[in-house]
Amino acid sequence: ASILVWTGSLAAVIGFSSFSVLLYYSIAHLSAIAQPQAERAFPRVLSWIGLVLCLWLAFAVPGNAAIISAIILVVAVAIRAIARRSRRG
Repeated sequence: ASILVWTGSLAAVIGFSSFSVLLYYSIAHLSAIAQPQAERAFPRVLSWIGLVLCLWLAFAVPGNAAIISAIILVVAVAIRAIARRSRRG
């Protein structure tokens, strides 16, 4: 992150950070949606609302931070999948 601050604008770093945090919270909402009814503290509809709002805000960050972050995430997941397949067989 400090390299991004020195090489880019602070607004871009804040955009990348915001996207990442909101994506993390979206994953947390997905986990809450998948929870069994007996373990749930709140109605499932609140998790759905939280998921939709987090994703909406994540892709509403200014500039191209959301697009670049999403591309980096897709590439990282693809590299991980390839590495896992090569270890298996």
